[in-house]
Order: sequence, then C-alpha cells, then structure tokens
Amino acid sequence: MSFQVKFKGGPAGVLDSQTKVFLDGLAPKSGPMSELSPDQIRSAPSPTTAYHPIPAPVAVEEIAIPARNGRQVRVRVYRKDENTIAPPLVFIHGGCWVFCSLDSHDTLCRQLCYESGLTVFSIDYRLAPEAKFPAGAEDCYDTALWISKNNDKVNVTSDDLLICGDSAGGNLSTVTTLMAKCSGEFKVRGQMLFYPITDASRMDNESYIQFAKNHFLTKETMEYGSNHYVPSKEELSDPLVSPLLADDLAEMPKTLIQTAEFDVLRDEAEAYAEKLAENGVDVECVRYNGMIHAYAALIGKIDLGKAAVSDAASFLKSFNS
Repeated sequence: MSFQVKFKGGPAGVLDSQTKVFLDGLAPKSGPMSELSPDQIRSAPSPTTAYHPIPAPVAVEEIAIPARNGRQVRVRVYRKDENTIAPPLVFIHGGCWVFCSLDSHDTLCRQLCYESGLTVFSIDYRLAPEAKFPAGAEDCYDTALWISKNNDKVNVTSDDLLICGDSAGGNLSTVTTLMAKCSGEFKVRGQMLFYPITDASRMDNESYIQFAKNHFLTKETMEYGSNHYVPSKEELSDPLVSPLLADDLAEMPKTLIQTAEFDVLRDEAEAYAEKLAENGVDVECVRYNGMIHAYAALIGKIDLGKAAVSDAASFLKSFNS
C-alpha cells in the first residue's frame, strides 16, 4: 500500500477562522527583509506572543552542557515537578536558523512537558549568520550526545532519546537523528517534527507557489534564513541541511510529522514523510487543514493548533512506558 498523508481539521482549502483573525491582525510590512539585519528582526516584538497559552505549571531550570572545542551550550530543562525522573525529550526551536530562542518556545516546551510527562531539554544552539552551518547542527548533536551518555547526571530514565522540533528546529531535530544514525554514538528512538524544513535547495513546489505570501511564513523569509545559514549555494543540497536529499534514511526511528495546509513547507515535509516510509521507517504524517505555519506557537487562542500539540504530546507520551 502506498504512503498516505492523513488529514485533520476542517474542509480543505478553507482557512481556519481563528487563524484568519491572527493573520488579519499582523502589521503590514514596511519593506523587504533583505534591508533588515537579523538583530533588527530579532528585537522586534513577536506577533505570536499574544497567542501563547498560559504557561503550564512545570519545574524549570537551566544547565550548561559541554560541546566540542570547549564550548558550552545553554539548555533549559522542564520536568512535571522537581522530583520527576522520566525519559528525555530533546527539543530544538525553530526560527529559520536565524531567529527565536529558548524564551520564544518556552510555553510550547512547558506544554509538551506537562502533557507528555517527559523531561524536556530545550537547546540554545548558535544562530546564523553569526554561526553558519554546521554550527547549529553540531551544537544540537553534541548536546543530545551528552544527555544520552549522562542520564544519571540529569535524572532521566533512558540513554535513548526522543527528539522534537518545529520548522528549522524540526530540520535540526531530524538532522541530529540522521547524524546519530550514521555515527552510532547514541540512539534516537522517536522523533516528532512540526512542519519541518527538509529541502532548502528548492523553493518552487506547489505549496511554495500557493503560499509564498500572506500566510505568515513567506518564501522571502525562507530565502532570508537559508542565505544567512548556509555559507554556499552548493551546501543547500547537503543532507545535513536538506535531509530529504539523504541517500539512506533506513533505520530512522518511529516518526510523526505534522504539516499545515497553508504553509510553504507543507509539500517538502510530506515528501520527507513519504521517503521515510519508502525506506521502511514507521512514520505517520498528519496535515492540519486550515492551519498556517507556526500553529504550535498560537495554541493559546487557536483551538486546532492546541489539538495538534496535544496530538504531538500523545505521540511522545507513548514512549513513556
């Protein structure tokens, strides 16, 4: 039987009404992104903040984890309570490899921790253009490796990891998993990817054409991010930038991929799910009709987005046994 994407939400082709309110409230752009520095964009107020949920009541601390070349990576750790000892979930935030932070994704990590019961490790990896590819991927890999080898020091129950991320964080999550598969240094037993970037080498598929503008994440934003992240155009085809182009995805872990109907990244994420299936991976892909990119950041006011995050938490919780 051929691979099939599943669908949830309302009828196809109809923008979710709560999502439309969010889009209608966005301030008009004053000019092209190329005229703005990353710091200028980072310092601007995020339109998603007002849509964040009330923070879930979980225990939070920050630690520093050693990485290559003497570096340390800041990691925010979330537990159901201070005494919880549970399996580890590595979380990698999105933001086109250039934007966002531990703070921008704090409420999402709290929600995933609260609903799944897992201990969540959110990674403050280096951003581009200050640190171009492969710096961010190395930080994520090194952090995941350390957690897997030091489960007793961070009070988790397993050497094997779960991994989760959104957008560029979904990209870095599955890239970290691919690196672990190739190195054999640690094992990822499950991955949950919210609308991941899987092929930065092309931006001409149907979803890019349909939703290039006016649906929050634009083609212009993706071009801005990839231009800052990748040192050369040739490297856009590196599987550690574009995992859809990897020759061998066999033995990747059980995977759930979520996509949004009105998202430029929809088609490449669904193509990645299909390729995982073709390589014998246990994978499910669910498209949320009526949704836009970044719905996981809008769960305070968008019901279908909240349901999608709960679906993700349920998938992750299934490993907590």
